[in-house]
Amino acid sequence: MAHIAYSISKMQSPNPDCHCMILNKSIAPAEGEFSVKSYVCTSLRSLVFNMTAYGYLEITNKRLLLQELSGHSLSTPHIIHCEVPLSEVAGINIYRAQRFNGIRLLAGTLLLAGWVPAVAVLSNVPLLSLQSTPASYQATVWLLFAMAVYGAYGFNRQPVSHRQHAKDGSWKELLLIGIGLGIISTLAKDAVSYTPFSSSLPALLVALATMAYALVRFSQQAAFSLRVHTRGSHLPVMKVTAPVPASHAGKAPRSTMSGQPAKDSLLVIKELGALILDIQLLGEPGIDKWRINKSI
Repeated sequence: MAHIAYSISKMQSPNPDCHCMILNKSIAPAEGEFSVKSYVCTSLRSLVFNMTAYGYLEITNKRLLLQELSGHSLSTPHIIHCEVPLSEVAGINIYRAQRFNGIRLLAGTLLLAGWVPAVAVLSNVPLLSLQSTPASYQATVWLLFAMAVYGAYGFNRQPVSHRQHAKDGSWKELLLIGIGLGIISTLAKDAVSYTPFSSSLPALLVALATMAYALVRFSQQAAFSLRVHTRGSHLPVMKVTAPVPASHAGKAPRSTMSGQPAKDSLLVIKELGALILDIQLLGEPGIDKWRINKSI
């Protein structure tokens, strides 16, 4: 088992959409070693250090390899490499769920605090001509608000727990919700002088509920954790955690990075245990069952 951490000065940005292999590219194969299958299992991002990285998991006929590659950052890009003999793997723990991010909650709150009043001022000009007919004015405002909410959430078929990349559409969702909140605030501003014939108070309540939901949704991130245990060891010898802990390879950037699922995270949960067991118990037949490119 080996755990290596080092920096490199020249490296292309990792591509999470390619079938990236570790063996023969950044790690030399052992005698008779070849790749069986590889996955892009996690994505990592640090807003503070402008760092984006992807975690690649590869199973060969002899080893289990894991690399985290940072494609760009304000500091020197890094590679975190872990490996363990496949015959020694005794257990795998995978966690994939949501976690609360207080920094995103604060950022979302500050964004709405500036964006909503700006939209309210800008939207008041085109809506000014309708204010002479209250029924048309209120109907238009509610329609525009509904369109903004639908634009934010109606086209996003994946729930927040299924987002698979460090860069997702949550910022666009929040901006669209801010547009809806800015428009409906032109009604809600008169909530203090509410009468039974006005929609000011309902508009205020709907706006507050929508803003709370949008901030809660925005502050949640999908998290991914992978731990590999070996025989005779109580501690994991290979792990990707969320949030990623500080490491001796770039403590400051790593401690502020958030681990999220990548495009193959669900496939890792589905296949990894069976793949390792088949190779351990069946040998060559198990390798042939799972090997992607048999010409290598």
